[in-house]
Amino acid sequence: MRQKKKQKKDQAALYKEELQSLEKSEAVCPHFNSCGGCNLQNFSYDDQVNTKLNVFKGMVENSYAKRAFKDVEITSLASTRQTRYRQKMDFVCAFGKSGLRGSSFDDVVELTDCHLIEEESFTVYKEALQAAQQAGLEFYDYLKHEGYLRYITIRRTRTGQQLLSFLTSSIEHQDKIEAIAKQFLDAGKIDSFVWQMTGGKSDTSFGSPYKVWGKDLVEEKMLEYRFKLTTNTFFQANQEVAEEAYRQIREHAKSFEPETLLDLYSGTCTIGISMSSVAKRIIAVENFLPNRDMALKNFELNDVSNIEYIDKDVAEYMETFEESPDFAVCNPPRSGVDERPLRALVKLKPKGISYLSCNPKTLLDDLAIMSLHYKIESATVLDMFPQTKHFETLVQLRRKDV
Repeated sequence: MRQKKKQKKDQAALYKEELQSLEKSEAVCPHFNSCGGCNLQNFSYDDQVNTKLNVFKGMVENSYAKRAFKDVEITSLASTRQTRYRQKMDFVCAFGKSGLRGSSFDDVVELTDCHLIEEESFTVYKEALQAAQQAGLEFYDYLKHEGYLRYITIRRTRTGQQLLSFLTSSIEHQDKIEAIAKQFLDAGKIDSFVWQMTGGKSDTSFGSPYKVWGKDLVEEKMLEYRFKLTTNTFFQANQEVAEEAYRQIREHAKSFEPETLLDLYSGTCTIGISMSSVAKRIIAVENFLPNRDMALKNFELNDVSNIEYIDKDVAEYMETFEESPDFAVCNPPRSGVDERPLRALVKLKPKGISYLSCNPKTLLDDLAIMSLHYKIESATVLDMFPQTKHFETLVQLRRKDV
């Protein structure tokens, strides 16, 4: 009788297998059983980090990149903050409630605390919510597509600057929004108030900036550099883990003494700016216009003049790019690097590559291609999101003939 082929386990199955043997503890958050913000809070932090490491190792074993990890010690990096680590949080205002999503789209869990953000941030959110309710700002209904206030966003930098943002479905009630903005600014509770608007029907916390009170931008620090941010600026949620990841990328790049460094999916060029001291020339590629505008501001803020910012889709740009960079950094979205630009990158033969990924599955798919010409020097599971099942992974690669 033919034996059935063993079915490969996906990420969800690996988590289930790892967690079922662990001892549970009492979650510190009173909303743990209903809120969708955290799902590992009832396990010790050491167990959380080890579980994520083992899940990634299991995914490696089930991938086409398995052979590339032979003799590679996969390590983990724990977060120095186990709670209250998020720099930014979006609280939905929907179906007559405000908070975080629960078990379904129309289930909104109202919160008395949130252990993912700093206490000062949560206090501002609750007071802003109360101010909105007192002003009679109707919450949005995502099924009927009626209502006004859609999201309240809080962003607090490690420098202590705080931004408060309202996302609305129209530019009505200007007097009420302005009164709330001035109330919080005058009380010294925030540094910036950003009013965003979107008329679309999809559930998104992003909108078009309509008006700003207070500072146009708040400031964050990463390594020895400063970065200007606004509501929708992409910046890693866990500053301490991101800083260590960027430091490791910089050290890896530095070992190749690069003349030219290619920074793909550059965003606001946080990594590129962090690399500016180790490469003579950096080419940063990103096609989201607001990211480019913020990157240019941060070049000026940090007196960085060796970065060329290319406002193009990575796949489109790599079709015609013919230079030979000494080093490359990839920090793609969850979909990973598209196959065509990935093969184009490998063809350019940079001596080294740092790949920072938010999706282990697409990372491993990409590494299966890259490992034909590159060897993995190190792989680190970054606990960017304690108390949740999410993690990022940093893989450092070296060309096989270098």
